[in-house]
Amino acid sequence: MPRAFVFLMLGVILTAVPADAVVGLIRTLIRDNLAGKPVNFQVQEWRFDPYVAERMRPEYEALNGIRGEELIERFGLGEDGYTEQRRELQRQRDIGVYVSKQPRFGP
Repeated sequence: MPRAFVFLMLGVILTAVPADAVVGLIRTLIRDNLAGKPVNFQVQEWRFDPYVAERMRPEYEALNGIRGEELIERFGLGEDGYTEQRRELQRQRDIGVYVSKQPRFGP
């Protein structure tokens, strides 16, 4: 679009709207686009315990293995009833590949 047309349309819009609305529109545009929305400047407090991971780690490792390796395997096997078929296909695919240990879940 040519710049002259844009400025012409802007002029038409600004003359058709009351002055208070134009000032409010300009103030809102400056506040929201240059300074940021007011919600960005609200102070928030979050209760945070940095040691919760240390306390939960033994339970997580007992359920999912170290670093979640058994969890990742369960994700790969799926939950749609074809778990054993996928496990067998993976065993055939991984012949000759080092596997650190067998999973604790399933047969």
